[in-house]
Amino acid sequence: MKRFAHFLRRELSFGVALFALLMGAQPGKATLVLCSTGPGIDLVNDGCYAPGNDDLKSVLTAITQATGTAPLNLALYGKSDTNPSLFSFAPNPPGGAFSGTWSVLSGTLISYLTVKAGPQFAVYELSPPSSSGTWTTAGLVVGSGNQPGLSHLSFWTAGGEEPQEPPIPEPSTYALVGSGLVVLAWRLRRRRR
Repeated sequence: MKRFAHFLRRELSFGVALFALLMGAQPGKATLVLCSTGPGIDLVNDGCYAPGNDDLKSVLTAITQATGTAPLNLALYGKSDTNPSLFSFAPNPPGGAFSGTWSVLSGTLISYLTVKAGPQFAVYELSPPSSSGTWTTAGLVVGSGNQPGLSHLSFWTAGGEEPQEPPIPEPSTYALVGSGLVVLAWRLRRRRR
């Protein structure tokens, strides 16, 4: 009986994965939840969606709400509609607006991808950062419940070190500067006599 249950579980999970693949779902991008339901959302394997435009402030807010931490030095690399010379962009099927592939022509590594469709956007973390990948509007819906066509993709870079505060001078530094000023004042006073 245990063998049969194990066999059934394995075959069922294979069938679900095959069905999702045939229906055009992306492995690793199966679940799309509202970003503000985090923290703890896995943006690498699931992604999340947020209402509005995918500007810097909105994307930072969505990522922070989803994961509980803000990405370091998040910067917009470009958008597929305003910077088309930076990207290779192919809908699948050709002429479609629901999924496809993308690549950055310069090879720049992208850390986050936002997919803008309808009145909302989806955000995905690329881990490790990549210069190519796939996109989909699956999980995003318009008021009628239909899957919207793509408006644009936004490509975000992140990383680097956290900004550091300038070092605080030690008391010995103050003593050295102070003694230098005292000697300078003494020499100027002596010269005037």
